[in-house]
Amino acid sequence: MPEVTRRVVDVLLPWSAELIPRRGRKLRTVHVSETIGAELRTPAADEARVAFRLSSGRSRRENHPSDGGTQILRCDGALWWPFSPFTDDVRRQFHRPPFQLDRSHGIDDEGLRRHLADGAWDLLALRNSHGIDPFEDLVPYTALPIVRVWKKDNKEEMIALAQRRVEDLLVWGGKAFVRGGEPVYLGDPHHEYLLAGVANVGADRSIEPTATGLPFDVGGWAHAQVLFMRGNFRRADSEVPPAGRPSDSVIKVLTPEMVRLDHTAVQLDAIYRCAHRALKDIEDPVWTEIRGHFAQVSARDPTAAATSADRFDALVRLCRQAASQSDLPERLRLANESFLKFEAAMDASAFGSPTLTAEDDEALGRLGGAAL
Repeated sequence: MPEVTRRVVDVLLPWSAELIPRRGRKLRTVHVSETIGAELRTPAADEARVAFRLSSGRSRRENHPSDGGTQILRCDGALWWPFSPFTDDVRRQFHRPPFQLDRSHGIDDEGLRRHLADGAWDLLALRNSHGIDPFEDLVPYTALPIVRVWKKDNKEEMIALAQRRVEDLLVWGGKAFVRGGEPVYLGDPHHEYLLAGVANVGADRSIEPTATGLPFDVGGWAHAQVLFMRGNFRRADSEVPPAGRPSDSVIKVLTPEMVRLDHTAVQLDAIYRCAHRALKDIEDPVWTEIRGHFAQVSARDPTAAATSADRFDALVRLCRQAASQSDLPERLRLANESFLKFEAAMDASAFGSPTLTAEDDEALGRLGGAAL
């Protein structure tokens, strides 16, 4: 695959150091700012193309953007969603108000480069993810005091983090885009044959993508998790159902080869993600072993061939443990019930899990029957 054009852009990097100044005696933490260069994808006109065009009744009424649709790009083997208006800020509350000013209009090439260079809004969540107050003044690297003891710093870690997060950004046609996944139609939770909008299934199978990547909910991914758990979503090339009222959400597929939805994997991941999060919040020691197992599975490479089998097996263990409990926390109950319905509707052997036994399958059958 030909190399996509890139441009080196300035990024204001915050990093921390523990040191003792030359005339000091006590160790202190200093938050430093330094400008580094990072490579941003800036594909030429022929290096990217529109893969999907999304529109809703509102966008068509308001004629926004001018062509009546939101463009999702195909470039460098991935899909790219516009930074706005399909991007929700999921950072701490104090970051959000100023971002909303540009959210309704989108971020253009100039605005993105300006905010990366001056650190405004902490777009890469470099301060946010390392507990640096957004209003705290950083010490320019060139203004650091003469140091008597330099204990440690996280500069190299922060450089790697910043460069990795810039990898999830792209500029094309004067607009900023962020890496995302395939768009799908969402089902109306109250009416099986009606549609409730459009969402992004995720750029990959990460458990917490906003923790490892950019801190934004691209294309309504987070809000769609419950419907993903229920399997209530459809391919982009599905026909709009001819029921009571037609959906006003429309996905126009311009590159059919990019419709690659693995419905089973998306549903399984959403259920596993819900269980993973629920277990992290439970302090009851009865869940210690299961929580530890989930932590091990979640730490594995999500691109590995065994990902589905590992997650399925972990959910089997959870359900067997849940069957012995008289009451479950709400989120854990939701994950448990969703998985039992999921397992009952599909062939578990499709995962080829080496850890599933006949006893597991029999237990699931009993639990699923009880749940139904």
